[in-house]
Amino acid sequence: MGLFDKLKAGVGIGGAKLEIALEPGAIPLGGLARGRVILRGGKLEQQCNGIEVVLVRRWSVTELVEGREEQTGHKEIVSSSQLPDSVFAIAPGSEHERIFEIPLSGQAETGDRFEIGASADIPGAIDPRASAELEIDWDGAAGAAVSDSEYEELDEAPYEDDSGPDQVVLDSDRSTCMLVRSDLLEFFDTASGDYLHDWEVEDLISAGFAPEGQVLTGDRDGVITLRDRQSGEALAQSEPLSDDFVRSIRPLGRSSRVAASTDDGFVAVFGLADMQRVTTLQEGDEARGLAVSPDGQRVFVSKMYSVLCYDTKDGDLLWEQSDLPAANGAQLDVSPDGRWVVAALSGWGLCWLGAGDGRVGPTHAFSGPGGVHWPDMLGDCTVWEARPRFSPDGKRLAVNTPVGNLLVLDGGSAEVVWEFERGDGLAWINDIAWLDDNRLLLGHTDRRFTIWTLEPLSWEVDTDL
Repeated sequence: MGLFDKLKAGVGIGGAKLEIALEPGAIPLGGLARGRVILRGGKLEQQCNGIEVVLVRRWSVTELVEGREEQTGHKEIVSSSQLPDSVFAIAPGSEHERIFEIPLSGQAETGDRFEIGASADIPGAIDPRASAELEIDWDGAAGAAVSDSEYEELDEAPYEDDSGPDQVVLDSDRSTCMLVRSDLLEFFDTASGDYLHDWEVEDLISAGFAPEGQVLTGDRDGVITLRDRQSGEALAQSEPLSDDFVRSIRPLGRSSRVAASTDDGFVAVFGLADMQRVTTLQEGDEARGLAVSPDGQRVFVSKMYSVLCYDTKDGDLLWEQSDLPAANGAQLDVSPDGRWVVAALSGWGLCWLGAGDGRVGPTHAFSGPGGVHWPDMLGDCTVWEARPRFSPDGKRLAVNTPVGNLLVLDGGSAEVVWEFERGDGLAWINDIAWLDDNRLLLGHTDRRFTIWTLEPLSWEVDTDL
């Protein structure tokens, strides 16, 4: 390619063009937007390194500005998807088609507009883009699907009481599972599901394994305690972190340090030997979720409207990402290769962020009801906190939905690999841990924990607590 051709490619002259062809007809909320992305080669040889499709919602708000009513436009990316098989060479005059489907989910009001956008990643050129507006059937319903604001109605209470386990935690070699429920810690052999031992901790809120096998507990008074694994005896204890309870505890890789957060937003790093504070990351803000990079050098914190990344050595804020597809950030997990941090946006879905710079990657929006309701229940509804968990090889991500079902997604693209409902035997999932790349350990609200093999699909352990 000569210099003039390179200049033309750099500004998109003679390069590939992108089109979107939607299936005809109006789409109800909860339905699927389907169509084709068409990439047509121009006069140049180019390389496509991926095609992304996004669902965008647009709406207007009437505001009073200096005594006059003005319409202010807003937009948000509801979901996005990297199309499979979208890395290829683009020959001059060639044509490449890729089929897509995206669920039309999310909060919406009559008059909102939805559109599909697509872009192709072509190095050395202005990325070609295309968009197409969707026709919405505001009165329709997509089969059994309902909007995210509605509840799943049950005829009766599904269990006697909400007694967990609230957490399922594996030790470093994944041979022992620790179940956290109420003020009790129970230990089980993961190969057989056999009970090992248990002990109680007053005002227990959170727990985890230290790198050397001891147990870390956090209580209602904001205190972290390092304990003997067998007896529960306190080996070292921190001063109260704040006036609120310890929400999360995470070891910093294989180091002798641990990160912890409280419900009122205090986040700090502590030394395991004496549980003394080493570095303060933030104080008096929010800390809804906490995760650590595999090398222990970065800590990620989710807030209502953003996710932050801190350096664990000096406490510096490395980045903050506020351009999330929805608010209400909660639980986090980091991929084993340290590339991605996934944020669960409660009641909405999942958002992948680049761990190095916070850039927004793939997303997955939950479809279906946003909670569960039954007669004579306390409160308006029950919503299970979505807890994303990467498999050890990072190729899969498992997450429980707001109504307690289970999804297994591709760890890099957010595409659904398996989707299981409670009717498949999985009931009311509170927490998830991967035993290996093909086996899941699940903690259920109805005092059960189970171990499930995905391929071929089979139960290994189903234990009543």
